Amino acid sequence: MKDPATQQATAIRLAEISHEIDELESSRLLMLERVERLREQILKSGNRTTSVRASVDLLSEHLSDIAFAEMIKLETHMRDLGIGFDSINQDFDSLRFETESLDHSIADMEDDLERLSHNVIDGKSKYPRGH
Repeated sequence: MKDPATQQATAIRLAEISHEIDELESSRLLMLERVERLREQILKSGNRTTSVRASVDLLSEHLSDIAFAEMIKLETHMRDLGIGFDSINQDFDSLRFETESLDHSIADMEDDLERLSHNVIDGKSKYPRGH
């Protein structure tokens, strides 16, 4: 292996391999840097996601509390209205009873007036005079 041409070819080949190794090493370092940047971005995104989730949870809890409070107010209001409707229904029932009683009284009076009118027109008296 003392041949200078072979030694020179081997040296050139070793230089080329060394150069390729250097290029691969620098590519490896660039890839590691890129992976590190992506990892940092993923961590930031994860932190933002966690923050957004926490905000959504707080907002959801707040809206649930508000909805629950409004539902209690609505139930109270409906209960108050129900009590009001009950008293209105009671008043309506008593008025209906009074109306029915008046209708019967008016019907009885109309019957009496009709009978009296027939008696006056026919000239007949139910009760003779002087008794």
